[in-house]
Amino acid sequence: MANPTIKCYIQLGNADLTAFTLDSTTQGVLDTDLLGADSAFEDVSTDVVSFSTNRKRSKQLGGETAAGTASIRLRNENGHYDPEYVDGDYYGQILPLRKINLFAKADEIEIPIYAGRIADWQVEYSSHIDESFVNIECVDEFERLAATEIVTEITTPGAEQTGERIERVLDSNDVRYPASRDIDTGQSEVDDRTVDVGENVRDYLNDVNLAENGSLFIG
Repeated sequence: MANPTIKCYIQLGNADLTAFTLDSTTQGVLDTDLLGADSAFEDVSTDVVSFSTNRKRSKQLGGETAAGTASIRLRNENGHYDPEYVDGDYYGQILPLRKINLFAKADEIEIPIYAGRIADWQVEYSSHIDESFVNIECVDEFERLAATEIVTEITTPGAEQTGERIERVLDSNDVRYPASRDIDTGQSEVDDRTVDVGENVRDYLNDVNLAENGSLFIG
């Protein structure tokens, strides 16, 4: 197998801003950032200088999972990643919450490393006029789950496997987590307790995960 190369894709294309549909499940979900068609992803791999990722748990098994983070450093000599450079290719698109995906590519196969959203763009210019970099700080979707509270209580039909309960919460109207997920049914049961108004989604999912002594993470 050939040595892998890093592929980095950032949501930097122009979205169709006329495509907003009130309370659409894809182009206008209220109380989320889905307020129009998704913009296209741009391949910025040739500009990647370095990257690192980090995922934390409070302990090896059954511990709470925090948001996974990533840091990416890009070359910026042409100014395309400077939000104030009006002649940049991505002017108007250098915004927080843009989606970002990292892959390792080997033998034409791309293996996912990290998927999240950009929290901050930090433009860096050196004393050398032709040298510039941008440092990107990212968080994964656990950050969004941590910021989400249940508004409409979720009733359960009875005791469920842990995976079934997690799926029920992620599918609820208050969360509407994308269907691109892979959750095992689990080996433990949780009781039929109602998920109450005001409960924090990430905290509740971590509690369910603790009952399974399993692993809950976003790839």
